[in-house]
Amino acid sequence: MESDQTHQILTTCVLAVSAGVLLLVVSRRFNIPGIVLLLLGGMLLGPEGFGLVDPAGLGDGLRVIVMLGIGIVLFEGGLTLDLHEYGTASQIIKRLLSVGVLATWFLTAAAVYLIFDTAISVALISGSLVIVTGPTVIAPLLRRVKVTNRIRTILHWEGVLIDPIGVFIALLCFEWIATQSGQIAIENFFLRIVFGMLFGVVGGLCIYWAERKRLVPEDMVNVFSLAAAVLIFGLTESILSEAGLLAVTVAGLVLGWKKPVRLEEIREFKAEITDLVIGTIFILLAARLNLDQFATFGYQGALVVAIVMFVVRPVNIWISSWGLDLSFRERLFLSWVAPRGIVAGSMASLFVLSGKLDAVGPDPLFIETFVYSVIVATIIIQGFSAGYMARLLGLYKPQRSGWVIVGAHSFGREIARFIKAKTDRTVVLIDTNASAIDRALASGLDAMVADARNPEIRDSDDFICFQDVGNILSLTDNEDLNTLVCQEWLKEFGAKNVFRWGRMSSRTREEGANAAGTLIWSDLPKPSLIADALNQGSVTLQHDDNYDDQGPTVRTPIISIEDGSNAMIMDPPSSPGIDTSKLLHTLYLRQELDVED
Repeated sequence: MESDQTHQILTTCVLAVSAGVLLLVVSRRFNIPGIVLLLLGGMLLGPEGFGLVDPAGLGDGLRVIVMLGIGIVLFEGGLTLDLHEYGTASQIIKRLLSVGVLATWFLTAAAVYLIFDTAISVALISGSLVIVTGPTVIAPLLRRVKVTNRIRTILHWEGVLIDPIGVFIALLCFEWIATQSGQIAIENFFLRIVFGMLFGVVGGLCIYWAERKRLVPEDMVNVFSLAAAVLIFGLTESILSEAGLLAVTVAGLVLGWKKPVRLEEIREFKAEITDLVIGTIFILLAARLNLDQFATFGYQGALVVAIVMFVVRPVNIWISSWGLDLSFRERLFLSWVAPRGIVAGSMASLFVLSGKLDAVGPDPLFIETFVYSVIVATIIIQGFSAGYMARLLGLYKPQRSGWVIVGAHSFGREIARFIKAKTDRTVVLIDTNASAIDRALASGLDAMVADARNPEIRDSDDFICFQDVGNILSLTDNEDLNTLVCQEWLKEFGAKNVFRWGRMSSRTREEGANAAGTLIWSDLPKPSLIADALNQGSVTLQHDDNYDDQGPTVRTPIISIEDGSNAMIMDPPSSPGIDTSKLLHTLYLRQELDVED
């Protein structure tokens, strides 16, 4: 008997881990929301399906696994919430994260309270759980549906930044319910808040201090941060139950705010661990769902879900965009798209597993049923119709005509500024030099530290504007590196949209049409030398509309804008053959003095 039970637990754990990760791989490969496959996979593997995954067999261990898993997810969410990004966000995003959050919370709570005649506390926690949209559902949608830059930016940053905000509000609501009622309840509530924030702040500062003082070997910083997050959660939970999740969220926020030297590596490692954790716990949570609980939700449940989708979200958008320059079509599309994801479902199931909801109503599964109903409805109705709505409203943007410029030196930055100023196209600077990227970001350009030889960076959830690029210009001094970059992106963009700086030699002449990418500006010095000359003022980049001929100069065309939207490379040897009557703007390299290589 004991052997059978052990075997069942082993089977449950193995399938939860392997199936969860494999389904996330499939979802990422085909741009399908991961939660869709995880829900279907969990229910098929669970008691409602083949019976291979039995979460009930784990006993109280299921709640421990889910709590630890969500703690890790929340720590990673805190790390990714960059307060600087919030400070530089557009006005619409700031409003969505403030008045928009409050509108969604209270309007949803009011609908639940009035239609189901439930306790106010239950209504408030139900509303708090559907505040979040989340990058786990928004990112695949934006990879699949090519919308305009502004719409994509709004949806992306709302999803990234709203996760920890929504979770924080949900945790506060849960703490209120968990402490029951009365004067002691109020004291316990504030005690949990204080302890959670105190342990979180102290824990985050300790992690930062340990790394800053180099107490941890460099190759163990990632593992140390993970272990520290688990320790913060466990220590807080052991002293005061239900305060651990708040503590680990705050710890992530503090560590992200302090920005340790290896923060990006920690974030990348935590993101990978988070994928493993999310896949595992969601298979377990989906396997324990019972179809009967949705059948009993009835017409009242369908009405509440409809209100969340077709009343609450539009009110949120129209309040948040009041007085801003968003068009009616843009507001309508944003009102339509707000799919909920994994974090909302995980938090709802965790609250049910805690047993604290049993005393607040006759059906403790109500909150879980409501949240999962909203998740399924928004993903099926909104998620899969987003492309049609974008086309209908004229916001679909299938052509990828933005630019990736490899090399964030002053030469690359000036070219990026010209393209961005004269067209509506996206321009992304890539460089391994962090200081050059910082200067690009400070000047308002999109840029990231990355290896351009890896085309998979286009799928980065942290840089959604990659979905709009369709051309690449490699401007490093290393000609072989430029060739490798073009080889990697050739299949993605096509031969006509891949360009590289290099010297014309006998080898390049022999390669001819078989070379990777178009060789350009071979008569010009190395890009870094041009950048240095730009910094010194001996060379300038001038537009044709502000050109002032002052003495003998060499004026070389670099980039031209043909029709007000499309940028094209101007290689001097081929320039005479181009119909200049169609060119609206041209960027020239003006050499007052010779630049020696």
